[in-house]
Amino acid sequence: MIAPVLEELARENPGARIVKVNVDHSPRLAARYGISSIPSLKAFKDGQVVGEHVGMASKARLEALLGE
Repeated sequence: MIAPVLEELARENPGARIVKVNVDHSPRLAARYGISSIPSLKAFKDGQVVGEHVGMASKARLEALLGE
């Protein structure tokens, strides 16, 4: 359900890199970032987590996450 919103945000924010990770295929990455619920979203800046959200989110909340 969240994928279309993420794709829209990617088109509208060409300077942002939006990446989807399948935690079943990348369990070590999920463990590294403490992912225990899906969807889990993390915003990074200079390699550091600067914002996060767990669960469904509105487009406005995701835009705010990009700005954090």
